[in-house]
Amino acid sequence: MSNDTVDICLVLEGTYPFVTGGVSSWVNRLVTQLDHLTFKVLHVSPHPGAYPAGPRYPDRPNLLGVTETYLNPPKPLRPLPTFDRGRARALLLRFQALMEDLRARRGGAFEAFFAAVQEVDDIWALQHLLLDSREGWNIMLETYEAEAGNEGLLQFFWTWRFALLPLLHVLSADIPKARCYHTVC
Repeated sequence: MSNDTVDICLVLEGTYPFVTGGVSSWVNRLVTQLDHLTFKVLHVSPHPGAYPAGPRYPDRPNLLGVTETYLNPPKPLRPLPTFDRGRARALLLRFQALMEDLRARRGGAFEAFFAAVQEVDDIWALQHLLLDSREGWNIMLETYEAEAGNEGLLQFFWTWRFALLPLLHVLSADIPKARCYHTVC
């Protein structure tokens, strides 16, 4: 086990250490009572500044860090970088394979897509490529025709964006290294 690897990474959304009660109280007891184990928290927040009061629980010696990721971070006020053609094509193919796997109820393409997202330096450029480019539009239309052709395109378009935007941001998170991951929902 490297120095950066903890025993358990708790994946939490809208709870510990920023909100008290309920799940947060349970997590606090867990971390406190399992003091022979080391923990990190990957906290999913709606946006930066969602918890202005900061952490609501005292530091624990076995809690070695809290990493925050956001479902809706603010878009940077700068021109978006682009990918070279080869890299863009590879990312689009992985995204298309993921969508095909989801439609077929398979899971094989997820790991390759996740690995590709983790290698991208600028999530905004990836978001632009997958959701705003002509190629991304075509993947969305292909999915629409296969899955929801009887529904309105406008409703599908917004559902597509509002489902994929948070997913891209969470998949691009700096995920702590751990021997075990536990989602507490």
